Amino acid sequence: MTEFYNPYNFIPVTGKINGTPTPKMAYQDVISNQNVRCRHDVWAKDTLSGRIVCRLTLETPTVVGAEQTGPENGPKTVIPYRRNGNPAIPGNSIRGMIGSIVETISQSALRVLEDKPLKVSFWNGRGIQKLSVGKVYQYFEKIGKDILPWGSGRTQLTPAELLFGVVEDGELQDEGGATQNLASRLRFSDALPPPGTELSFEDRMTLKILDSPKPPSPAMYFHLRTDKPDLRSFISKKDLNPSKHEPNGRKIYLHHQAQDINSACWRSDPTVSNHKHDHQKLIVTPICQNDADGKPASFYFHIGFDNLSRAELTLLIFSLRPPKFRHRLGLGKPIGLGRVFVKIEGLFLIDRASRYGRQCLEHPRYSFAWRGEQAESYADLSKAYPTEAACLQSEFARFGRPEDYQFFDKSLVDNQTLKLLCAIGNPDNLQPVVPVHTPLTENPPSAEDETFRWFVNNDQRGHATLPPLIPIAPPQPNQPRLYLPTMQRNRGK
Repeated sequence: MTEFYNPYNFIPVTGKINGTPTPKMAYQDVISNQNVRCRHDVWAKDTLSGRIVCRLTLETPTVVGAEQTGPENGPKTVIPYRRNGNPAIPGNSIRGMIGSIVETISQSALRVLEDKPLKVSFWNGRGIQKLSVGKVYQYFEKIGKDILPWGSGRTQLTPAELLFGVVEDGELQDEGGATQNLASRLRFSDALPPPGTELSFEDRMTLKILDSPKPPSPAMYFHLRTDKPDLRSFISKKDLNPSKHEPNGRKIYLHHQAQDINSACWRSDPTVSNHKHDHQKLIVTPICQNDADGKPASFYFHIGFDNLSRAELTLLIFSLRPPKFRHRLGLGKPIGLGRVFVKIEGLFLIDRASRYGRQCLEHPRYSFAWRGEQAESYADLSKAYPTEAACLQSEFARFGRPEDYQFFDKSLVDNQTLKLLCAIGNPDNLQPVVPVHTPLTENPPSAEDETFRWFVNNDQRGHATLPPLIPIAPPQPNQPRLYLPTMQRNRGK
């Protein structure tokens, strides 16, 4: 089959929410306490505090490592993360997974972006020529300086930074030796299986190489700066220029086809590898996607939050559960590992005034509980979170759409970005049978060791580009089904 899906695509970075510049808050207003809700020493009036409890279910084996060990010139071994000897998922991994979605759909600053020099090499007829084509920040700052990471001369914070906090590089400290930092108002717990549930690890295996073409590969990472970015034309390496071109956006990984997952498409095939790239490979022990009873492996975690506005809480809810979306977690996302389903089991609000007032002992911990739908059984939730499970069965629990309740405010969610995110994060939006893999020629000597050939051929004569994402609406009767755009293999030499 010549048709394939690249393992990743990009969601445009605009710095705007529904056509209006993303709202920001001056850092000076935060540290001078002009905006009380960003403080950490008081609970501000007219803000929301409480806890969200979620259930995370594995849909593929998942690798979350605690550390890596091994020889410098051979494959590294990833030691799996455990709690009390059992499979678990660290809160920092969940924080990163959700934080990237918050950042994306609120069109906030890119919190992780290294300002690397970009260099290209190409054949000029006499030999290989190397050329500098600028630095990463030069391409992004044309979109807007406030989308660059904190510490690059910015003075205003975007929504994701206000929620998750920021840490400025120590090299950028002022004359007094201080850096501009802000603590998060969110606290993520580790994700643990329900008490009494038996989860296990798969046998050790060697993964395919996780490497992918690094920027500035123009065919994948850049497009012409234009009012119509969906009309992408090929950019040769030597023509790449920050004054004319801009990045495609934030990288998001596609899901893999069911048949590829069933065949463990992430395993390295020792019969086709000559071991010259073993230093790029990892030996892992994934968490099994099913428990001892054959049911999907599940974990519970919670997020504590303080002093959130209604818009911030709604942004967090949509980032936990975008419609029809599957999150990606841990190592091996480009090769099919780490697909997980996150479900909000309950939102619980705390009335701080009552909890710390004269009648505090007479008031329950939570004043409000919400869940999207009532559950047939709260047995597993009761084992992991007995207080919260009891709240969902009390008289003040509410059920239904979040937009029907007072905490809802979607003003920090960009609708077009959310549509694109849901398009790429829904496995049903892949054309049936079309595989997901790194670009290959039609007859590659090795699918693992020869991934560079497609890019060499494409630069010389293929001139293909990564197609832009399209929003995909639910299928309608008598209308053709829309799928994510594919790419084509090119011919080898």
